[in-house]
Amino acid sequence: WFGTSFIKDAYLVALVIPNLIFMVGTEAMLVSFVPVFLRLSSHGDAERTGSVVSSLMNITFLSLSTVCIAYTFLAPWIIPLIAPGFDEESISLAIKLTRIISPIIIWGGLIGVLVAILHSFKRFALPAFRFILYNSIIIGFVYFFHSRMGIFSLALAVSGGVLAQFFLLSSGLWGKKKYYRLTINLKHPEIETMGRFMIPVILGATLVQLNFLIERIMASGLVEGSISSLDFAYKLMRMPFE
Repeated sequence: WFGTSFIKDAYLVALVIPNLIFMVGTEAMLVSFVPVFLRLSSHGDAERTGSVVSSLMNITFLSLSTVCIAYTFLAPWIIPLIAPGFDEESISLAIKLTRIISPIIIWGGLIGVLVAILHSFKRFALPAFRFILYNSIIIGFVYFFHSRMGIFSLALAVSGGVLAQFFLLSSGLWGKKKYYRLTINLKHPEIETMGRFMIPVILGATLVQLNFLIERIMASGLVEGSISSLDFAYKLMRMPFE
C-alpha cells in the first residue's frame, strides 16, 4: 500500500533506532540469561531465582523506559541526524511516527527477558508463535485502516504487535508468577555475570544492526523511495534464510 514513497522512507527512519534496541536487547538476553537461569534453577532455590528474575525485569523496564522517554523527547534533533537528506515534510512525518513507534523499545526489552525465561523452561512454541501473531496484527490492522490513517496505521500496528507479543509471552509464564516481585537487587552475582556476558554480545549485535542505520543515513539523500527500495531488496535477499 505504501510502496517506495517518502512516507515509507519516513517510517523506516522512525523505526531504525527502536528496532536496533529491540534486536540487540533480545539477542543479549538470550545469550546471557539462559545459562544463568538454568544454573539457578538446578540449585532449586526458588526464592533466589525469583529475586534475580524480578531484578532483571525491573531493571530492564526502568532503564528502557528512560531510553524511550529520552528518545521520544530528542526525536526532533535525532531524526535529522539519521536522515540528513530528508526535506522538512519528511522529517516532520518521521518525528511523528517515532513517537508512535518508540514504546517498542520498552516492550522489546521485556520480550527479550520473557523469551529467555521460556527457553530456559524448554518452551519454544510460544516464542515462535509470537512472530505469526505480530505479522497477523500488522497485516490485519493496515488492511482495514490504511485508507483512513495512512502510514500511521503501520506505525500503530507495529507498536500494537510488539505489545501483543509481550502479553502473549507473559501468559505463558502465568503459572510461574511466583518468580516476579517488585524488587531490584543489583548486588546479585548473577546480575553481574549477565552484565559481563551482555557486553560483547551487545557490541557484536550493535555492529550488525548499525548497517541499517548507515544505510538509511546514506540513502536519505538519494531520490524519494530509496530507503524503501533498499528495505525491500534486503527482505527479498533474506527470504531463503527465514
